[in-house]
Amino acid sequence: MNLLKNQLFSVAKKNEASISPRFEVHIQNLTDITDGRISSVVRVRQPGSAQAVARAMEKNPERAVDIAIGDLEDMARWLRSQSGRPDNDAVREALVKRVGMLSSALSNGMKRNASLALMHVEHELLHRTYVCEETMYGDKVADIPRTRFLATEDGYPWDMEELAQAIQSNGGVMRNPLSRQMFTTEDIRTILQHPLGKGLAALGVEQGKLSKGVRPKTIEELEKMSAVLLADMSEDQMESRHVLDQFLGYVATLPGSEQKALDKLRVPAKDSHTGQAFDTTIGEAVRDAKANVVCIHKIGDFLQQAARHLKRSK
Repeated sequence: MNLLKNQLFSVAKKNEASISPRFEVHIQNLTDITDGRISSVVRVRQPGSAQAVARAMEKNPERAVDIAIGDLEDMARWLRSQSGRPDNDAVREALVKRVGMLSSALSNGMKRNASLALMHVEHELLHRTYVCEETMYGDKVADIPRTRFLATEDGYPWDMEELAQAIQSNGGVMRNPLSRQMFTTEDIRTILQHPLGKGLAALGVEQGKLSKGVRPKTIEELEKMSAVLLADMSEDQMESRHVLDQFLGYVATLPGSEQKALDKLRVPAKDSHTGQAFDTTIGEAVRDAKANVVCIHKIGDFLQQAARHLKRSK
């Protein structure tokens, strides 16, 4: 590049009298490129209307996210080519407005594609900072390919292969495997609509069936047991031991399908003192209390919430 510029300067000096303004512009352009001021030479075209992009997305729904990503990338490049060179926060703010314009021009079933596009642009172009920099298996978040990337509303980034496996191993409960908090309704919808998460929907249905497979009498027994466990302040906790034995004896009389429901069903419940989400089933909790592995008051807290959840599920 420097050699070409020097040659042009040499030619220009020999023909100073006849040099044209156009030739001077070429020399200035080469100087700017050589000095790294490419944007001053190569002008970035301003993106078209949001309505035109939305129409293209509606016409080609299978590529809707990619079309929206391309539009947002064009918008980001154009913004950065302007004087003042806005930082990532300013670019993101403008992209959020652009997504709002796209969403307003899209049909209800297509609106989520604009938000997904922004999620990918934040990851790939704006290099957003997330809660963690590595995936659950230790890979860099920055290296997750677009086809497997997902970010949830709580600021966690995911490799969908890893997240789907974690949710599956947890019986299909839609809970963040790192924070132990339940995912939001919108996050659950996004996870289930992802190609790698569609198989999780069946597990969610199974959990719903399990909750309906617990009879009212069993729920009453759970309520009675939780009340005893929560109220027991004695040193020997003998009353709690008795009620646990009675409940386990009662469970042994139940049909196999209902016993399975108690062993497999994971209910949304949080420790009333710490706010930490419980990660257990009713059957596991009762056995842990019986073995004195977990504090009976903590188990009572969980079982009380489990009983309420089962009542609402009826």
